[in-house]
Amino acid sequence: ITTPGSRLLFPELSKPTKTVQASRVPAAHTAGLTMPRRTTTRAQDRTRRIQREREREYP
Repeated sequence: ITTPGSRLLFPELSKPTKTVQASRVPAAHTAGLTMPRRTTTRAQDRTRRIQREREREYP
């Protein structure tokens, strides 16, 4: 079995930890936690941004 070299410098950090006890069952996944859907396509959004930029540069 190998041990890390830091065990010599920091022996207090080499102590094993306790096992984690789960306090409760994780909540069920709900539909409200999903990512929001786009209202416009990427192509429409890109076209609109280009058009706005052109309107600002060449009024």
